[in-house]
Amino acid sequence: MQAKLRFRRLKLLNCGVLVFLLMALPVVINAQVTVKGTVTKADGAPIPGISVIVAGTTYGTVTNDQGAYSINSKKGDKLQFSGTGYVSQEAEVRDDAIINIELAASNVSMDEVVVVGYGTMRKKI
Repeated sequence: MQAKLRFRRLKLLNCGVLVFLLMALPVVINAQVTVKGTVTKADGAPIPGISVIVAGTTYGTVTNDQGAYSINSKKGDKLQFSGTGYVSQEAEVRDDAIINIELAASNVSMDEVVVVGYGTMRKKI
């Protein structure tokens, strides 16, 4: 009787280990990397407000006032760097978790600016 009980406990333990391994497998396969870096101009000055997006997703971040960013992604993902007045660039996430980007200024200028406003005001005396 005790041999049957031990066998059942061992069987339950093996099932528990198997379930744990199956649950942990996607975490190992989709291992995330924290990518950090800075975005600068050609003269080395940092650029704040540049969008850093994982290509093909809506997941992204923005550079801070020192041009620094930090984002979680997987190896092989492509990061897109874009901002108003700069030429967009892409960089692939590799083994190193530091990607520094130098963005070139865009030569495109705006021809017209149209400001539209709605509302009313009354002068009160």
